[in-house]
Amino acid sequence: MAIPVLLIVFFVSILLICFFAGIEVAFGAANKLSIELSKKQGTYSGKTWGNFAEHPTRFIGTILLAINIVLVIYGLLVGQMIAPFWIWLKSVLGLSEESFVNYISYFRLFVETVLASAIILSLVVLTRAYFKARSNSLVSNG
Repeated sequence: MAIPVLLIVFFVSILLICFFAGIEVAFGAANKLSIELSKKQGTYSGKTWGNFAEHPTRFIGTILLAINIVLVIYGLLVGQMIAPFWIWLKSVLGLSEESFVNYISYFRLFVETVLASAIILSLVVLTRAYFKARSNSLVSNG
């Protein structure tokens, strides 16, 4: 995959993960009475969020499924984005393919996991805090 396309898909996956995580927290922290009142007033956001509030397990389950699917895509993209570094490292160290796989594969897995986790955890924590603070306004405004 070309680098610009890889970067675009990478950032879109991060945005989707943050969005889904934020919506999950906003739904949990929202005032259910406010949702019901908006639904009775007939607003579009009230009808939408009211439908979600009637079936919360289905809504949360769908959000968690979406987060997991996008997380898998994100993890694969991180591996592809770091692959040129590992090729460069192999050439610098002068290792054959077999010895490189034996010595570096566990280290590569560790580095990619820590890097991907650090990026996504820091962004998701910030996003969840933002959505939790604004949960009622998000739910009432759509």
